[in-house]
Amino acid sequence: GGRPNENFVNLQRDIRLPGTPRPIKPVEDNIDRTPEYKAFMKSLEEFHRAHGKYHEVEDRHQNRILLALKSHLPNEVDWAFEILVQLSADEIINFHVDKIPGLVDTILLFVSPFYKDLRKLTGHDSVCMSVMDYCKDIDNIEATINEFLSSPTKVEQVKRIMQIFLMFRNLSFTEHNVKFMAGYKPLRRFLIESLVLPEVARLSELKHHCLETVANMCRVITLRSSKDELLSTLPKLLYSKDSALVLLSIRAMASLAANEHNADFLREIDPTIVQRLVQLLLIEDDEELILAVLDWFYQYSTYEDSAYTIAQNAPGNFVRLLINFLRYGANEEDYIYDQRTPMELHPFQIHGEFEDYPEPYRTLEW
Repeated sequence: GGRPNENFVNLQRDIRLPGTPRPIKPVEDNIDRTPEYKAFMKSLEEFHRAHGKYHEVEDRHQNRILLALKSHLPNEVDWAFEILVQLSADEIINFHVDKIPGLVDTILLFVSPFYKDLRKLTGHDSVCMSVMDYCKDIDNIEATINEFLSSPTKVEQVKRIMQIFLMFRNLSFTEHNVKFMAGYKPLRRFLIESLVLPEVARLSELKHHCLETVANMCRVITLRSSKDELLSTLPKLLYSKDSALVLLSIRAMASLAANEHNADFLREIDPTIVQRLVQLLLIEDDEELILAVLDWFYQYSTYEDSAYTIAQNAPGNFVRLLINFLRYGANEEDYIYDQRTPMELHPFQIHGEFEDYPEPYRTLEW
């Protein structure tokens, strides 16, 4: 079948529509803010009062942030990351993360050691592992991770990682930043690796931030290969015990399919994915999940090859299940026999003196 109207798709995918997630502002805590931080926030408030529309962050602030991160001085680094989170959540200032050359690379230097430690800790390359593999020994893995992250140094490191990916999550809600992030491979690699981290409580918030970022990025990602890590990673989350991860992964896959440039790389669908999604349709009282699954089937069924795969691997009652959704939310009413006369049943028929006129004069006279 033909692809849906592009404007309609863009409307569906508009991340700024009411009811969609918004940037998360940093949680207030009891940290004693540095004078530099207070001065910056004061200037930010003055900026808001002076401008009623989007503006760029001033160059002097950009340089100050980058130099603070590169200094590796604790107070300077704390100041820089607090400012970055504030800017990422600010809907008035138009903060473009790529306008500060080297900023993302510098930020990822704080991320890399944490993931390196996790790989050693679990004994696996996280990108190659599935959620199902981790579930086999989840109790031992969780105990090991909790013990590893219990030291004060590691607690601070985890807070920093959360801060960084909260910032990226917030930035992914703006069109300019999400396009840059989608094409930046080092960042994308860390985000994908986060998606298949062990499902333990200490890492759940991190996985949520990263998956929400990836889901926003999928709107603008154009795949280059059928072996892209996204195509092998997102389906693994369908088996997660966290319903939020399941929902976001389905939305991310549907967003990839909504881009017709990805069609050549989405032809082969794993039959187990189709079967799993049909199972999710049977869940009651979760309208958000059902809508996401139906959207997935809609997006993939618009391509002939993938539609054939869906039809071939879906269970026998799949069509009946879809038909039942046509009545979703409808009220059951008794059928009332229509006792109108044949003439009343067809009011569009013209009777009487106008029958003698040939068309189109009959219609004009009538």
